[in-house]
Amino acid sequence: MKNLTEHLASYASYHRDRRNIATHFIGIPMILFAVVVLLSRPQWMIDSALPLSPALFAAVFSGLYYLKLDIRLGLFMCIILGAFLQFAAPLAAASTFT
Repeated sequence: MKNLTEHLASYASYHRDRRNIATHFIGIPMILFAVVVLLSRPQWMIDSALPLSPALFAAVFSGLYYLKLDIRLGLFMCIILGAFLQFAAPLAAASTFT
């Protein structure tokens, strides 16, 4: 498995253009949030207190992966993923009918 430095060096080798950096800065979080919303759609309630969803499982595994790469990056990603889960839940619970 590559470490964080190897991942970032590989990424940097083909993402040097300012426009590319700017679009990734906005676009990647939007894509991640959309995936979290879609994965939050099926929810199962355990003891009417803990909602389980595929998004929660994906966030936990992703957070563990980032923690293994780097502690600071992992903590940052865990905070971001936790916030995305909180904001995605009401959107996912909304009706798809107009």
